[in-house]
Amino acid sequence: MKKYLKVFSLLFLCISILVVGCKKETDDEEAIIEILKGSVYTDEDQSRAFEDNDTIPTPGAMAAMAFSPDTMVIPWVKFARKVIWFTRHVSVEIKDTTAIATIGTSADGYFIVVNDPVNPERYRRTLTDTGIRTVYLTKSDGRWRIRKISPKNIWTKDALLPITITNLRAEARPSRTVFEINRPDTLLTKDQLPTFQPDDTVKVTVTIQMDDDSAWVFLHRGRKRPHRHRKPFLRTSTYTFEREWVISSDTDTPHTMPEVRPCAIDAIQWQTLWGDSSAPYNCRAWALPYVVKLPDESYPDSE
Repeated sequence: MKKYLKVFSLLFLCISILVVGCKKETDDEEAIIEILKGSVYTDEDQSRAFEDNDTIPTPGAMAAMAFSPDTMVIPWVKFARKVIWFTRHVSVEIKDTTAIATIGTSADGYFIVVNDPVNPERYRRTLTDTGIRTVYLTKSDGRWRIRKISPKNIWTKDALLPITITNLRAEARPSRTVFEINRPDTLLTKDQLPTFQPDDTVKVTVTIQMDDDSAWVFLHRGRKRPHRHRKPFLRTSTYTFEREWVISSDTDTPHTMPEVRPCAIDAIQWQTLWGDSSAPYNCRAWALPYVVKLPDESYPDSE
């Protein structure tokens, strides 16, 4: 009898340890998910950095920005994404005091486009986009903290002609800040994110790659949803696009404190924009927060 009691006691102890361990991991996962939900670097506004649009790009506004005689201004087009279903889910892998969180999103709806001013027929294309962002966290003093984030990589599911963004470069003046990235899985600390001063003008260059077609690139930035700026780039070659961006135009209010703002580089297939009713929807985007601050100001907290 005593032998059985010892076995049962040992079994109960093992189960108790297992339950405590599982509860601790569950508590850690819940804490991480809450941090990602509330952080200005990874919150819902950052997750939806490009799906909704509130501006219509027109060629006239771009004419003064031509960089060379070979630069092409965007042809006439009006479009909007109408996202009907948007879901965000987080998976967490914890190892001791470090964790990798993956934020995944799915967007379903319609891409509505008018591409002929003479015959303004409206085309509606089915939209199905997937996005992934990776976040690296560490735990100290009983608290989890965001240490690094990747761009959010967004692509159209089952696209016949996938678009690849191969390089993103931003050069600011007068601050002389330079930011460059060529992989969407690159993990960046806060001070490695694009960081600009309130009086900066930023030249952004984007290079893409795809087979048998081209695309056009748009810049989404600055304001909270649903009032985000969307502006087209100029095309300097088949797969290279440039645009200048004045940081002070992000908002109507003067700079009073450091801010983290959403931004996305959005490449949309040529046929999606200028094709007929049979054309598919197809895009590739990188979404990444940027920081606006003065040199003597600190970065906003990540929690």
